[in-house]
Amino acid sequence: MPTFNQLIKKGRKSRILKVRTTALRGSFNNIKNRTVKTRNPQKKGVVTVVKTMTPKKPHSALRKVAKVKLSNRTMVTAYIPGVGHNLAEHGIVSVKGGRVRDLPGVRYRIIRGKYNPVPNTVPKKLPNQHLINNLNITPDLLRNLYKKTNKICQEKAKVKFVKSILMLFTLMF
Repeated sequence: MPTFNQLIKKGRKSRILKVRTTALRGSFNNIKNRTVKTRNPQKKGVVTVVKTMTPKKPHSALRKVAKVKLSNRTMVTAYIPGVGHNLAEHGIVSVKGGRVRDLPGVRYRIIRGKYNPVPNTVPKKLPNQHLINNLNITPDLLRNLYKKTNKICQEKAKVKFVKSILMLFTLMF
C-alpha cells in the first residue's frame, strides 16, 4: 500500500494489456516493402499445412490444426473448429483471434463458411427433456400462459370459422 507522498511523487500506473494476437496487428505494404501498423479483426490467408495436434495434459484427442500464411506474410497456427472439414493445402481461409486453451501455441481460429471451408452442418441439439420436465413452474405461471394461448387460439378459431363459412357460400352459389 503506497503512502500519500509516494502517490504524489510517482502516481499510479495504468495496467497495459498485452496483445495476444500480434499477427492481426499489421498489414504488408508492397510499395514500401514493409509491414505497417494496423488493427484488424480478421485476416485472409493461405493454408500451407493441415495436421492434427494432441492437447495438453489432462485431455486426450486429435485436434485439427492448420498452418496459415497470412496476407501480411506472417505464419500462424490456426484451429479448425467444428466436426469435419474440407481444408487442404493452398486453401484460402479467414482467420480470427481466439486461442484454444488446451493447444499450446494456437492463438487463432479459422472462420468457417468464409472462402474455402464449408460451414458446420452438424445440427444443434435440442434442450434436454429432463430439464424441461423438472423446471419449477408455478401454477400462476401456468394459468397466465394458458390464458394467453387460449386467447390466441380463440382468435385463430374465429378466423378459421369465418373462412370456412365464406368457402361454403362460394361453393353454394
